[in-house]
Amino acid sequence: MTSPAQSWDFLKDGAGILPASNMADPLRGSNLKPTDLLVREAVQNSLDERRRDSDSPVLIRFERRVLTGSDKERFVDALDLRVLADRRQAFRTAHNWFGRGNVALDDIDKFDVELPVLVVSDSNANGLGGHWNRRRSKGDRFFNLVLSIGGSLKWEDEEEEDTDAGRTLGSYGYGKMAFALSSDIRTVVYYSTFDPNADTGNVRSRAMATAFLPQHSVGDIDYAGQAYYGNDSGEERNPRKPLVDGEAHEWIRTLGLQERSVEDTGTTVMIPASTATMKEIVESCETWWWPTMVRRRHGRRVEFEFVDDGDLIPGSNPRFRKELSPFIDCYKLIES
Repeated sequence: MTSPAQSWDFLKDGAGILPASNMADPLRGSNLKPTDLLVREAVQNSLDERRRDSDSPVLIRFERRVLTGSDKERFVDALDLRVLADRRQAFRTAHNWFGRGNVALDDIDKFDVELPVLVVSDSNANGLGGHWNRRRSKGDRFFNLVLSIGGSLKWEDEEEEDTDAGRTLGSYGYGKMAFALSSDIRTVVYYSTFDPNADTGNVRSRAMATAFLPQHSVGDIDYAGQAYYGNDSGEERNPRKPLVDGEAHEWIRTLGLQERSVEDTGTTVMIPASTATMKEIVESCETWWWPTMVRRRHGRRVEFEFVDDGDLIPGSNPRFRKELSPFIDCYKLIES
């Protein structure tokens, strides 16, 4: 069961509030499938956030899990998904933003019905440090990815030689929406370990969940669709704050994830009700990231790992893709 101190808070609609469904507008014209958006954004974020004090590549792991029975019940309890399900009657007239979300919420208490969960994690990365409740710099990674609403800023602390600065994708520009679009219930769990400092309040781990639901009304109150799961912060602007350190680890274990060690800095993202297959994810990684996959091992900045319901998938090889092989041959000639 979820702790009494942890709960969902739903953002009320009002002047200047951007509806949750509109937050995906910058991605709608891309003509890319949700899986491609997810892979492009997730990998770019991890590359952007690779630790510069290490010569090792960042490891990106895509894992698909299928929950049923007691595993699903434990997950539903820990994430308090019944609270979202209780609102589904208000979503009945929702446009295609929520898609199959109502069906997934209808099945949330049917523990014989599978709940697929996609887990995307990186290691040897910076993690979501910085201030949790404000956006002062690019270093406020938690706020930029999890809580900010709207586009990312042009950071004053970006170095001119930083080739990742100012990207449309990456640096958490549209990360939250790429993740949310991959969930039928538009819900995402974030868990991260990072180096502690004064900006983090000297904590080194955080965990929180977000949901991007249709605009709806409950009684006389209108809601914009954004919802946040965490501890009561006492703040009006950010009513929920992340779980930290031991409490974060405990919650994540309840959700079925392994606790990250102090040395394992990086971020784990859980996407419940994700219909992406591992075949689609592997092929998308090959399509968009084949140059990093075929690069000589000593020069790689990223390594990939794929796990499908407990089974490790042998190393992906984009060279076997006929439509990619001519480009790979040219690339290898240039690289040699």
